[in-house]
Amino acid sequence: MVNKKLITAFICAFIFVIMLGGCKTKTGWVGTNIPGHIKASFHSFTGIEKGTLNAQKGDSFLFEYSSQVESGDLVMKILSTDNKIIHEFKPDKEGSYKFTFAETGKYKVIIKGDSAKGSFNISWDKLN
Repeated sequence: MVNKKLITAFICAFIFVIMLGGCKTKTGWVGTNIPGHIKASFHSFTGIEKGTLNAQKGDSFLFEYSSQVESGDLVMKILSTDNKIIHEFKPDKEGSYKFTFAETGKYKVIIKGDSAKGSFNISWDKLN
């Protein structure tokens, strides 16, 4: 009987640790996520922030971006409708990127942090 309780407690603790490890965390987060613009500064960021844009075949968009990473990893990228990387923005840089979409669909802007400390700012506007 004692062994069953001990095993049950161990299994519950193990599941809790696994679930906790998969969580996203934002500490000291000050940011906004509105259509066409995502920005934030943070002490610690682990997880994903997403934005979407609907584009028609031939639409051109201008992406303006900047990021500062004091520690950890931060990745910003544009994904196609089938989740393939269209463009990945370099961390600790700022600049612009123009892209013309080859097909109509819903595209994603993804910002992924892994114990990151710093800030990012990315916006996109349709040009035509």
